[in-house]
Amino acid sequence: MLNYKTIQDNWNIKIVDELELVKNQGYMSRVWKCKDNSKEYILKEFAIRFDERSIYPACECQKYLALFGLAPNVYYTKDMMLYCKIDKHFYFLSDKIEGTNIKSRNLSKEIISCLGKFVASIHLRLSTMNIHLEDYHTWFEVPNVERKKIEFKDLIASDISGYSFLEEQYYYFLKFVSNKHLNFKFPFQFIHGDMHLNNIIMSLQNNDLKIIDFDQVSFFPRVYEIGRFLLTIINLEKDFHGNIKIFQIFFHAYTSIYPLSKDEKSGMFDYYYFCLISNVICYYKEYEVKDNLKFVLERLQKMRWINENINLIKEFLNSDF
Repeated sequence: MLNYKTIQDNWNIKIVDELELVKNQGYMSRVWKCKDNSKEYILKEFAIRFDERSIYPACECQKYLALFGLAPNVYYTKDMMLYCKIDKHFYFLSDKIEGTNIKSRNLSKEIISCLGKFVASIHLRLSTMNIHLEDYHTWFEVPNVERKKIEFKDLIASDISGYSFLEEQYYYFLKFVSNKHLNFKFPFQFIHGDMHLNNIIMSLQNNDLKIIDFDQVSFFPRVYEIGRFLLTIINLEKDFHGNIKIFQIFFHAYTSIYPLSKDEKSGMFDYYYFCLISNVICYYKEYEVKDNLKFVLERLQKMRWINENINLIKEFLNSDF
């Protein structure tokens, strides 16, 4: 049974109260809060689908970023491991950061600039990680078009309207993959994998930013995470011109820390677009689309926005910002 003795037996930290469940993050993990006489901690339980191959880099990346003040510190167990296994689950212990999340409606010029530099600092530090796992799970699957004869009408549920533009590009994508032409030439590195405002905490102590929740750490091109993050902070109801200030401030700040190559700038949103298509195709043929409608709609909305604005995005990224 998971209780305060779990912490004492595995981390040699004397907990003074019972564990308090903070949140249940669905299929990903559960999180508890606990404290000793001087500070508070977060105990994280990885979902049962996680094994050591995926947990190891997640813990290592958080520990590494904590050295530079970019993430909460992670504690070693008595056995000098960053995690332990109890029953069928893996757990790890980190500092609890007292702070608040940044709200998308409160994105001032200063905050956007801070976010750009923060994301760049994370990518720059993770690019120097000296662990590399061959064939590491990248959260990007290419559909097996020989095995899955997926028709567009099977992909899009009947109650989703306004996305007919995808049909041509969907078949183009399948042709692209089947002819083995998916050759984006971007460097791979470790990325956080789930970068959004709810996973960024502004510390109340000194207003520093910290990144949390490393469940989806991946060995993947950083352009994926940049595109993904930007589409979580812009207003998708506005066109590119309505969001250009965010793009300008973010990329100016990001590239001041970690410059982008010409290939990365020109292919960033093409790559992210293909990742979105692949994600929808691969994931939703395993489950019923109607049971995951929110997930589908979020990705389709992003794909539609990219499709409608791609020429302006590329023109901007090929400029000097």
